[in-house]
Amino acid sequence: MARQWERLDRKANPRGKTTPQVSIQKRGQLMLNAPAFNALGQPTAVELLFDREEQTIGMRQVDPEVPYAYPVKKHKQAASYMVAFATFAHYFGVSLEETRRYGATMEEDTLVIDLREASARSARGAIPSRSKAEETRPQPQFLALADTGD
Repeated sequence: MARQWERLDRKANPRGKTTPQVSIQKRGQLMLNAPAFNALGQPTAVELLFDREEQTIGMRQVDPEVPYAYPVKKHKQAASYMVAFATFAHYFGVSLEETRRYGATMEEDTLVIDLREASARSARGAIPSRSKAEETRPQPQFLALADTGD
């Protein structure tokens, strides 16, 4: 029986490099990857919004001088950006029991994070499971290889 080998072109895999993602860390920080930061227009400050009924968080770029602005800081050792999140999380009941990663989408000028979606638990050295959001994203390109065996 001939094997039907497939190969993953790692450079064609967009996960995390081109898709906006947000992590809510149990230390009370909200982390944006570079695509999420760029989608927001590379802000120095954001406002955080919460929709209780839809269980979604919204982020919009704002002037850093407004009283509801949260500063966005570059992470020193990674290509990600941090927003202080603990007070917001406690006020709206967002769980900080474990670090979770979510896909994010832009709706007009707002980056939207849906907390109801299954999300990946993020832990150093662990390979997270795929979320429902990731399952609907374009999948990596696989190349079929012909079996050269006789």
